[in-house]
Amino acid sequence: MLPKLIHPTFETTVPSTGEKVKYRPFLVKEHRALMKAVEFNDETNMIETFKEVVKSCTFDALNVAKLAMFDIDWLFLRIKGSSTGGKTPIQYKCNHIKEDDSRCNTIVRLVIDTNNASITVPDDKGAGKLIRVTDDVSIKMRWPTFESYTRMGKTTVTELSEDLMLDCIETIYDADQSYTPGKDFTREELIEWFGTMGEPAEAAIEAFMKSVPEIELVVPIRCPACGTEDTLKLRGLDDFLE
Repeated sequence: MLPKLIHPTFETTVPSTGEKVKYRPFLVKEHRALMKAVEFNDETNMIETFKEVVKSCTFDALNVAKLAMFDIDWLFLRIKGSSTGGKTPIQYKCNHIKEDDSRCNTIVRLVIDTNNASITVPDDKGAGKLIRVTDDVSIKMRWPTFESYTRMGKTTVTELSEDLMLDCIETIYDADQSYTPGKDFTREELIEWFGTMGEPAEAAIEAFMKSVPEIELVVPIRCPACGTEDTLKLRGLDDFLE
């Protein structure tokens, strides 16, 4: 019988909830599954593999589908960092205008430490924010979940679709009671009701959606060719992946 392999465990905080969770690095089979999904460029398979890897590496302690998408991004980056030491190669093109009005165009290659990335969840725009529709009616919003994105074939917040906004409505209140999606009204009824909303309320919902937190890292850069100093701002999981 071969010896049992013991893997190191680490701990991080789920950004949207403050919950502590333990995680471990990728196993070889999990890394191969991710690479295979990327190689075949199959969006459905990629999303499902992504979810299963995060679920396994956090010891099935979380309901991954119900987590905010930025929670998943954060956990994946932490898991990846524990597997690779957090070192990721990136490159930057220097756009400094020289004295002869030409661009420098030097490619600067460097290695960043993803363990230095951070994410900030704003208190005033957090999940559960109430948006006033009228004097008597308000909406309680929640952050877009992994389940919301996968149902719509999305993994980023690049487009603000009405479907995604509707999916983030957690509860509707009036002066007398509360209304829960799927229990007190159907999706079709919500779509019709949403169409009767005034523009200020819709603008407030869009502002909430645009405030979704993202992983960030500011990298100082100095061009070796022209000496220009600059900063590279990485935002969102895609910026941190090779």
